[in-house]
Amino acid sequence: MKKIITISVLSLGTASFAAVSAKNFTGSYVGLTMGPNFFQSKAYQTYSNEFADYNASSTLFNYGVYGGYGVLYDQLYFGGELLISANYGDAKSVHQNHAGAITPSISVKEPYSVIPAFRLGTLILPKFLAFIKLGITGSQFKGSATPLNGTGTTIYKKNMWGPSVGVGGEILLTETLSARAEYIYTTYPAYKFSVTSSAGISSDQIKIKPRDNRLLFGLSWNF
Repeated sequence: MKKIITISVLSLGTASFAAVSAKNFTGSYVGLTMGPNFFQSKAYQTYSNEFADYNASSTLFNYGVYGGYGVLYDQLYFGGELLISANYGDAKSVHQNHAGAITPSISVKEPYSVIPAFRLGTLILPKFLAFIKLGITGSQFKGSATPLNGTGTTIYKKNMWGPSVGVGGEILLTETLSARAEYIYTTYPAYKFSVTSSAGISSDQIKIKPRDNRLLFGLSWNF
């Protein structure tokens, strides 16, 4: 009899624990996030018979805020989220031309990004949610480039959107506080612009293609 009562109490406690956890994953939330962005930008520059290939890469410090709403149906999670973030740092690359006299260079900055996304997941433990994110990323890119032949610096700025995909996990720490870790990959379309020399001649053509690799850690407040 005691054994039956003990099993019943444990079963009831486990069911209640799971129900409370599921309830906490349902609803709205806001949070803070930060982590490295392993940023890369391929670039190709041409002038007459001259050309330069760049691979500007750097580890940027990414930080931001996010908020969203989600619902847990049995073990499955469906939600939407908006992440607004900023990056500190820039990526630079230098190329030596064939004459060795001029070292053209390019730098790329990504001041801020906006990422709306769907968040889909499953509850694999009473307190742990595994999820994927599917969305788009809108980012501003700023930077500078120098010509292959001649002197001068061209400043450029461009807003671009690209598809993003992410994967992560979130664990409940308390009734209202949760911690998460996630990886988000974004690729952007190629952007072309002209580089003007100090003589005011637009001769060089540059094409850049940025990519983001964000590894973010966040704390959420669940309402």
